[in-house]
Amino acid sequence: LSGVVATNALELGIDVGHLDCVILLGFPGSCASLWQQIGRAGRSGRPALAFMVCFGGALDQYWIQEPDALFDKDNIEKVVIYPYNRHVIQGHLLCAAKEHPLAVLSKPTKCKCKSKGDESDFDTASRFRPMINQLLEDKMVRRVGELELGASACECRHRILIATHPKVLKPYKNVSLRTIDPVSFKLIDSCNEFIQADGSFDEKNVLDTIPYSRAFFEIYPGAIYMHQSVTYIVSKLDLVNFTAHAHQTSVNYFTSPRDITDIEVLKRFESYSGHLINNESLKTTPLSLSAHLGQVKVVCSVYGFRKMWFKNNKVFEMHEFSLPPLEFETVALWIDLPPDIRDKIEEEGLDWKGGMHAASHVIARLVPTMVICDSKSIDTEHINSYSQRPRPPRLLIYDTTPGGVGIVEAIFHQLEELLKRSKNLIDSCKCTVGCIRCILDLKCKDHNMVLDKAAAAKILDMITNNSGIESIDEVVALKTSSNQTSRLSSPERKRLKEMEKAKSLGRAKVEGMKIARPWTEHISNHSEWMNSRDEQ
Repeated sequence: LSGVVATNALELGIDVGHLDCVILLGFPGSCASLWQQIGRAGRSGRPALAFMVCFGGALDQYWIQEPDALFDKDNIEKVVIYPYNRHVIQGHLLCAAKEHPLAVLSKPTKCKCKSKGDESDFDTASRFRPMINQLLEDKMVRRVGELELGASACECRHRILIATHPKVLKPYKNVSLRTIDPVSFKLIDSCNEFIQADGSFDEKNVLDTIPYSRAFFEIYPGAIYMHQSVTYIVSKLDLVNFTAHAHQTSVNYFTSPRDITDIEVLKRFESYSGHLINNESLKTTPLSLSAHLGQVKVVCSVYGFRKMWFKNNKVFEMHEFSLPPLEFETVALWIDLPPDIRDKIEEEGLDWKGGMHAASHVIARLVPTMVICDSKSIDTEHINSYSQRPRPPRLLIYDTTPGGVGIVEAIFHQLEELLKRSKNLIDSCKCTVGCIRCILDLKCKDHNMVLDKAAAAKILDMITNNSGIESIDEVVALKTSSNQTSRLSSPERKRLKEMEKAKSLGRAKVEGMKIARPWTEHISNHSEWMNSRDEQ
């Protein structure tokens, strides 16, 4: 055996045998995966050699500067599992009820029996009860009997048996292993020979399936879409039938969506403050200002797109249209920046907004170094030069999955280490105005328009070293019960009433996501006006 070319399938622990060297093309995403892939060589105690060819990605560039930490076996990211995201679990509960009736609590109650082994079962039943109630209300499940667990008179021992409603035949069809979006768009090749006169099409002509939450960012009218090395341009987006039409094209440019994201804080779960006294009831951290974990509402509106040349990534044309905003609730952490920091930044002639934006980029890009996650699983607030909307002075990181999957919560309790790594990353980079190794983010929604590396370094230095901050209000830590049903309150049920397909799917509600206003197709070419505004 001279060599093996493989995907990360060999990461699963397959013993190939007699391999003396491993070459990794880019950082595999986590240190755990790195060691698994390196471990394919040198089996049975034989010496081996490993190379990692680093690319231009954020994590690749970070680990180039931290080689000792990269190969430290104790520096393995945490695995985060949050099994109570209602957007995910309701579909799985429905599948479980189809196989065997579920024994759930009939009403909210407090366990008083304290029988050995019952606490865990009681807590699980309590967490699932609101989700079961939602399925009962939607007539997706029904009550089929009762069950008494033992002879105790405690209310926690009385359960009701829940099974799927007879109309639910194949609940697994509404459960996706890839996304939590119950509705997806189909991208159809609109070549005349594939589309019938009545608008119907054969399933074999479906190019791709895009989750609802990504559709507005990838298959908007005018978007360039790559599929199996073939370039398509999207000509139509049908929100009623959940389809998009595209045809093949040959162009020397690509498109990028223009969107606005607003984040509104709904409630706080926990708060840290540098002025709190460390005791059992209050969680504290050495931070010099307050940091919070809580529930937020994210509203994102895609209002147009840019055309950019392949050769130099420069914008040469802009278009505008109107699509309905996407709205969902999730979990976020944020650090409130006091006025003292802003005063210090502006006194030195630095860009305050650019500093916040750059610092947020650095913090967000280092999250995957501490928790196993994809970089797209978290995001931050982005700032552009045209925005006139007031923004709170804060550094905010949020979970891009509706309801959250536990990533932000895990990071919140490691916030001090995350901020130290962020500060060290900026300080160690030798560039002057910012580069891909420090503050530039390839997935920045505003194309890194407003960034100030010096201001970001100053902000991170002040919040980690408490330098130059004179007064900070104390914040009392908010306690949350360990047996709380859900970290997020159940939002108002939001159905897409105008969409016939959503009605036919029964359970296929766009959970936690709604259309805020009617969609109006309008694709005007405002390139001259927009380009002139960009130059001002």
